[in-house]
Amino acid sequence: MARRSATHRRILNDKADYISGKGFVFDDQNSKLAELVKMPNCSGETLRQLLNKVAFDKCLFGNAFVEVV
Repeated sequence: MARRSATHRRILNDKADYISGKGFVFDDQNSKLAELVKMPNCSGETLRQLLNKVAFDKCLFGNAFVEVV
C-alpha cells in the first residue's frame, strides 16, 4: 500500500523519522564511537540514516534486521 498511496508512505516516513530522531549524542573524544556513528557501513551512511531505514522497514513489513559483522 505504501507504493500506491503517497499519504500512507508519508505516514510511514514520519514514523521512521520520529523513531530515529535528530541523531545520536555521544562523547566526541571516543574516536571509535565517533567513527561508528559517522559511518557504520561502507555505503557512506550515518548511523541515524541506517536506523531510519530499519525503522521504516519495521513500520512497513512488521520486522527489520541489521547484520553486524
